[in-house]
Amino acid sequence: MSPVIKAMELGSTKAGQRRIEKDRARQAHFALTVSDPQPVAEVARLWRTAAQSATIGMFVILSIIALSLARSILLPLVSAFVVTMMLGPLSARAERYRVPSLLSAIVLWLLVIGVCYGAISLLSAPAVNWIGKAPDIGRNIQEKLHVLDPLFFMLLGRSRIRRVLVAFFDERDARLRMLKIMNDIEHNLTGYLSTIALINIVVGICGGLAAWLAGLPDPAAWAVLGFILNFIPYIGALIMEASLFMVGLVTFPTVTHALLAPLLFLALATLEGHFITPSIMGRRLTLNPLTVFLSLVFWTWLWGPVGAFLAVPLLIMALVVVDHLFPEDEPELPA
Repeated sequence: MSPVIKAMELGSTKAGQRRIEKDRARQAHFALTVSDPQPVAEVARLWRTAAQSATIGMFVILSIIALSLARSILLPLVSAFVVTMMLGPLSARAERYRVPSLLSAIVLWLLVIGVCYGAISLLSAPAVNWIGKAPDIGRNIQEKLHVLDPLFFMLLGRSRIRRVLVAFFDERDARLRMLKIMNDIEHNLTGYLSTIALINIVVGICGGLAAWLAGLPDPAAWAVLGFILNFIPYIGALIMEASLFMVGLVTFPTVTHALLAPLLFLALATLEGHFITPSIMGRRLTLNPLTVFLSLVFWTWLWGPVGAFLAVPLLIMALVVVDHLFPEDEPELPA
């Protein structure tokens, strides 16, 4: 082979090596940093885990779709069930005093409906004046309260529902666990309702006082609105402040005057949130704020405003069930 050909082959070989080295350097530059990679021990277990995760994911998605499609049926039933559980201790006390279940159901049902009608009536009259319309308030109230239609029958059949749920299980331990779950749900929901209602009364008074000091019309309606909206954690106070500001823009000539009521309510609500609420609630009904927020977002997205009101009660019910079914330190039952 001639020297010229050898030189050409040697040059091409060196160029090829340099090209390969450059490619390797480029690949190393863009490669991920992985320390101690290990192959999967059992590929079948990996696919089995993936299949189980996919099955759980599809079940969750289908459950959410079912809850959304069955909203017209489930929303009245769930609302009536939650309110019935909240009023359960009152029904139980009436039974201990030998009050007929029919009479106690009628009284409690009229109490709930009367409170709802009164609150909506107080809010509807100023709204008519602000908007300049005159709708049929009674018809609107009836449409908004249709979710409480099954409430009377659940209050009337509360004891029977409890017996059916307990008798659904065959084993004694399971029946006892179910009875404890229902008792704890009623206890926690009643405690939540009474405590949060007391706090919301203070918030409502703050809203009415802020509206009165700023010169807004109908301070009593603002007090009721603040009381109702504060049942929605986090978002309720924001809606109240935005409402005060929007009505203030329509009522007052300057933006500064319109900001007076929201700022007053913010100051009073901050005082309530940092001093009054902690002193009343303490550690009795402390819930994870992130869990409360996620529950609020989910149920509001799924069932609208009523879902927002039911978010915390449903969360409390779920936590009670989880604590009973999966306790942290469950004692061993005697044989």
